[in-house]
Amino acid sequence: MRFLAYYWWLLVLPVAVWLWLRSVRQTSRTQWVWVLRIAGGALVVASVTWFMTGDIENAYASIHIGGGWLGATGVAALGIAALVGAQRCASKPPPPV
Repeated sequence: MRFLAYYWWLLVLPVAVWLWLRSVRQTSRTQWVWVLRIAGGALVVASVTWFMTGDIENAYASIHIGGGWLGATGVAALGIAALVGAQRCASKPPPPV
């Protein structure tokens, strides 16, 4: 029973991964475009805000980007890559029916 108490997640993990992969494969291209656009926009806005203000900690917002300028640049690059990926995915013709 101690094994189950400490390592229950090892039993759940394969099922969770299988369900996640199944849901990813069933997601339509238009949904992926929206997910990438929203995530990319949020990453770019967060990194630009960090570049302008530095770390923020107040009741309304909390932005901490580890690694300083290098980390913030990486976050911005990931956001731009997500936006470019969304644009490329949206510009592809739909698959034949």
